[in-house]
Amino acid sequence: MKSPRSAASHRQRRAATDQPTGPISQPTATLLHTSRSTEDLARSNGNKSRSAVVLAGMSTMLQHLRETAHLNQRDLAQRAGVSQETVSQLETGKSARPRLETLTKLRDALELGDMRAEDLLDPSPLASDPELAPAAARLITLLKVLPAYRYGTFSKFWTELSRHLGYQDLYPASHLSGHLEAAIGATHSTAEIELAAYTLMFLDPDDAGTLQILTDHSSIGPERQVAYRWCRDVTDAAWVLHRAAMTSYPEQVGQLYGEAGETTDPKRLRELCGSVYDIVRSRAFPRAAMEEQITALRSDPSDEVRHAVAKSGDTEVQRAALDVPAAWPGLSLNPGLTPAVGEQLLDAVLDALTGRHATLAGKTLHNLSERADLPRPLLDRISSTIDRDDYPDIEGGWVTSAVLGIRNTLHDLDHQADDTTPEHQPGLRLVTDEPAPTAWWRRFFARP
Repeated sequence: MKSPRSAASHRQRRAATDQPTGPISQPTATLLHTSRSTEDLARSNGNKSRSAVVLAGMSTMLQHLRETAHLNQRDLAQRAGVSQETVSQLETGKSARPRLETLTKLRDALELGDMRAEDLLDPSPLASDPELAPAAARLITLLKVLPAYRYGTFSKFWTELSRHLGYQDLYPASHLSGHLEAAIGATHSTAEIELAAYTLMFLDPDDAGTLQILTDHSSIGPERQVAYRWCRDVTDAAWVLHRAAMTSYPEQVGQLYGEAGETTDPKRLRELCGSVYDIVRSRAFPRAAMEEQITALRSDPSDEVRHAVAKSGDTEVQRAALDVPAAWPGLSLNPGLTPAVGEQLLDAVLDALTGRHATLAGKTLHNLSERADLPRPLLDRISSTIDRDDYPDIEGGWVTSAVLGIRNTLHDLDHQADDTTPEHQPGLRLVTDEPAPTAWWRRFFARP
């Protein structure tokens, strides 16, 4: 896989990056040349650095709580039974694979039993990453030396760069200038992060063509080595911001979710089953070993995970799900639900309709009542049990919903054979009796 620094495949990456990112107006977009120092920029944009930190997930609540407890990283690591490196990576948001088990150990070590373990990944209310603000200021300062661009008025530098990168328009000019203006004006909280992404897309210190264009058509300097140093420095600054965004916890969820549904590596799948994100675990566990699925049913704190495991599990997993009321709704949707487990599930649901799990039981009963693929004796049993005027309903109206569902299901099954007879399909019979009409274009060309 190519590094984000690579300038290759610009057109392919354009579609993925070309999203609305803020109030950027092409006719007014411009590269502003000012004499403001880096220090002035950093001071004036002090609030922006915090917004970038929040996006990147840097300096998490874990660090804040550890310092509040007057513990250093080593002490906390020893208490929790994890490595000091793990604590460091979690505190700075640079852990690519945060695990719920690890966070739970750290929460317990801090004696915060009433706190959700995943909340340790929230941004710290006090700290900020010292790398981000200087990197953002340096990126902006370096990009200001490029030729100015305005819609309809632009330097040959932009036409040559666009042509070299394979664009037929001035896409690099409009997006670099627009995002630079947004970053300078702090028009939205992620301006620097977006500017960094486009910088890495369009500028590459290892691309000879880009360096030649910088040498010939920009004001950076007449020497190729100067262009190389400038391009290297600007991409280094952009990489600091881009790396922070790519390693942030919110940005990881989609990537981890996709990997959980695709990876064939058993070791990696086990790691994903330990993810801090419910949505990732709910996709990973159904693809894990049977023993791990049963463990998830019994011990995972997320109902979403239990639902997903029960919905896809085989017979042994289905039997285990019978003992977990939170898994019943998912189990009732399992396409491979065995008749024996179905009967046991119905027994458990009917018994629970008057207890503390009444809502879960009602949802499950509703799901079962709408499944025409279940054995007819099971459906008839549902009907005879609940389709009575004196049967009590529960909060949410789930029993009434199940009554309506089972009536519709049985009606459809009873009339399924009738609907397929010829007399119920006169339209189809009439159409098949007629010859197919000649295509209009054949009739057109057949004219004298």
